Amino acid sequence: MAIEVQEQQQGVGGSLLTIQQMAAKHPAFPVGTLRALRFNAKNNGNGFAAAFKGIGTKRVYVDERAFFACIDAFQHQQQARRRGRARTA
Repeated sequence: MAIEVQEQQQGVGGSLLTIQQMAAKHPAFPVGTLRALRFNAKNNGNGFAAAFKGIGTKRVYVDERAFFACIDAFQHQQQARRRGRARTA
């Protein structure tokens, strides 16, 4: 069923993958890392809340495009912080 959802959602903002499918497709992000990002998405404002889509009470999908957009935004934010510290030091 998850594969059917993935194929149907290709044109709508990106492909939706289960956490397990995302980890298999992108081994740099193991299941535990993805679950931690999801768990902390709302609590600490890490920006990843937009990448995780809940369907019902149990199914969680990762919007692949939104996930990598969050990574890019997080990286730019970290670089800006480093530049700010370098100027004040």
